[in-house]
Amino acid sequence: MPQPFYRLKMLKAEGTMETTLYSIGLGGLISALLSITAYFLHYLHRDFREVQAHMIQLRADLEIVKVDLERVLRAFGLGGTASRYLKGD
Repeated sequence: MPQPFYRLKMLKAEGTMETTLYSIGLGGLISALLSITAYFLHYLHRDFREVQAHMIQLRADLEIVKVDLERVLRAFGLGGTASRYLKGD
């Protein structure tokens, strides 16, 4: 009689081993995918900061161009119409 119980325990142990292997494999896959996602998010965030810095520089350059345009318009006697050309602050 001890033989059938021993066999039942062996089957149960094999099922547990397969479940454990699947869990380890799935955990490893999820970990790898999260690592890849974090890697790309890091570079996306870095690129976004660079774009922000470029936008700040472009705004400063635009202000310089607006001031120069205003001076040119005043030099040609169109100072009153300068606001029409310089809309869109």
